[in-house]
Amino acid sequence: MNLPDEPLSTKKATSAEVIFERNGKLQYYRGEHYPLTHPRGSHLGWLILLQDVTEQRRAQTALLEQQAAVAALREREDLARELHDGLGQVLSYVKLQTETARELLVQNRSDEADACLDQLAAAAQAAHADVRDYIRAATSETASADQGFRAALEQVLHRFSQSHRLQVELDLPADLPDERFEPEVISQVLRIVQEAVTNAHKHACASRVCVQVAARDGTAEVTIMDDGVGFNPQQIESGGFGLRFMTERAQAVGGRIQVQSAGGQGTTVRVQVPLRKQDRGMKKLTPVVHSEL
Repeated sequence: MNLPDEPLSTKKATSAEVIFERNGKLQYYRGEHYPLTHPRGSHLGWLILLQDVTEQRRAQTALLEQQAAVAALREREDLARELHDGLGQVLSYVKLQTETARELLVQNRSDEADACLDQLAAAAQAAHADVRDYIRAATSETASADQGFRAALEQVLHRFSQSHRLQVELDLPADLPDERFEPEVISQVLRIVQEAVTNAHKHACASRVCVQVAARDGTAEVTIMDDGVGFNPQQIESGGFGLRFMTERAQAVGGRIQVQSAGGQGTTVRVQVPLRKQDRGMKKLTPVVHSEL
């Protein structure tokens, strides 16, 4: 019997992963089988090749665990900074309003004191909502390492929609593979989306938000569009905490933010981030904010 001179590399092979248990430990093999045919075309059998990839799989698992740990640590640092800048400001305002209300009561100016207390209650309620959203986001990010990007994003948007009675639509490609997203990218993108949707609800008075996701050439692009009142770009450029936080989060993974808005025409936030570290050749840019008047 003479086998054909055609090299195996040119034959059509079928690949699969094979897992064995040896001494209580899993062994991983990459299996490929090639058809063997007679020169006259009849089928003779199969050539099966097994390559031990156990160490490679273990290294990949260890790397993913390390990336998840780094992402969690950075997220804690980011959350601490946001609480300091955001909630810290609210607490300072509460302290000032409390002192003002006390002084007004001493002066028997009860009507003004009541108005001051109303503002104090509104500030406390807003702070409570912010803390609740922070906790929900942190819970979603903790679970994202196991769920993957798709499930984590769906969960974040569903919870926000249910809590705030906001119509949120998600346009996510059916063939978007979760394994392409590093844990740190998932964490930062989730918080950017949450910040943008929160701004649409709290500041833009939007009734509908649409989130679109696309991935190509090693880059993920997430677009958040709302039908709110829009804003003056000059006011945002002069110091909006939300935009600053989103920008810092995007830059932490080598990405960038673009914001478009106009009075009465809603706002669009577009974030672009590399999916993996080796793709992070993108220059860290400042946010692009402009109006379409």
